[in-house]
Amino acid sequence: MTNNQKVIALIGTCDRRGLTNRLLTTLAKLRATTRDKGIYIGITPKYTNSMTTIKTAVSIEVDLFNQADELAEELQVSRSRLVSMALERLIKDYQTKKIVDKLNEVYADGPTEEDRFWMEQMAKVYAETLEEEEW
Repeated sequence: MTNNQKVIALIGTCDRRGLTNRLLTTLAKLRATTRDKGIYIGITPKYTNSMTTIKTAVSIEVDLFNQADELAEELQVSRSRLVSMALERLIKDYQTKKIVDKLNEVYADGPTEEDRFWMEQMAKVYAETLEEEEW
């Protein structure tokens, strides 16, 4: 069982039994074992719903930092939450782009004979549907 799985299992157990001290003691032990690896294990209930988080450091330009700080204040979220939101959006957009690129690759040669046949059939059905509509 990984440390993350242990934390998640322990949170559920402690929550059901009201064993807050046990949870805090175990978290302290886990933090001590992962600190040398640059991994932070902690609970941030404000916005992660008790999900395990990893603390990291990044270097960014001062101007970008100031803009992010202002935006975080405007949105009333922490800088950490703002960075998480931005990464989630970037990853989602990138995954969507990969799908679109793959679809463009698949359809780059244009429609096949079968595709043309079915498009013609659909156009006929659509035309018939329009004829039945009262305008």
